[in-house]
Amino acid sequence: MEKLEIIWTKQAKDSLQKIYDYYKEKSLQGVKKVKNDLLQSPKTIYYSKQY
Repeated sequence: MEKLEIIWTKQAKDSLQKIYDYYKEKSLQGVKKVKNDLLQSPKTIYYSKQY
């Protein structure tokens, strides 16, 4: 399967930063997991060849 490049828009980056800041206040360990999960999730997206 062909590897696709994920392009993060400014709005998406800003949203990720807000999520990070919110969880950082709650738990430093938790924010590391959330950050990892958010940044890894696009890598699991697969598109059919028809698209």
